[in-house]
Amino acid sequence: MGVSSFALVYNKDLVQTPPTSWNDLWENEQFKGKTALWDYMFYSYISPLIAVKGQEIGASYDNPEPAFQYVSDHRDQIGTLVTSNDQLKALLESGDALIAPFSAQVAQTWIDAGSPLAVAYPEEGAISFPYSLQVVKGSTPEQTRVANEIINELLNAESLTSYADATGTPVTSTTATVPDKYKDDPSFSVETQSNGINPDWDKLAQNSSAWKELWDRLVKTKLQ
Repeated sequence: MGVSSFALVYNKDLVQTPPTSWNDLWENEQFKGKTALWDYMFYSYISPLIAVKGQEIGASYDNPEPAFQYVSDHRDQIGTLVTSNDQLKALLESGDALIAPFSAQVAQTWIDAGSPLAVAYPEEGAISFPYSLQVVKGSTPEQTRVANEIINELLNAESLTSYADATGTPVTSTTATVPDKYKDDPSFSVETQSNGINPDWDKLAQNSSAWKELWDRLVKTKLQ
């Protein structure tokens, strides 16, 4: 029904040179010790690492260990791990963190409320995060009928336009209208979304335990 963008959110008052690439998380000196990462949210930093530097470092979804090792080798860039939106917001606003891979849509709500933040869309593409509506397997025929009616209601053009206006989430329907306040928002650009990085969600789900083990062993236990 829609697609969000994970890009680079940074403190515009404290960052002199805005980031332009996912590589800024690992190689940009101005973010040393000031990068905030989501604990275990691998699609927001391991997925772009595989997409951007996978061939160079020998990392893939079938062989993710080199990507985790790369993060470990650049762990001096990481200042903190976060587990909630409010925690990340406070760190970025205070300057304890200067940059983080995060939802451009959520960040925009903070910016609209006065936070000194900005969103940079990496030149390699933002992470495309799809939103979907599903009927739960095992539903009774009556539950399925009602669920489908609800989904159809949520997918009509008026509902999708209202959802986009209220949440800043780009919708995929060609019949929905882009709210005026988002007409220049890169997330609502078909070109931006077409050039986005699409994580291998199946592999991420199937191998979540193995990826957590790599993260804990190679990265998390070595952070000071």
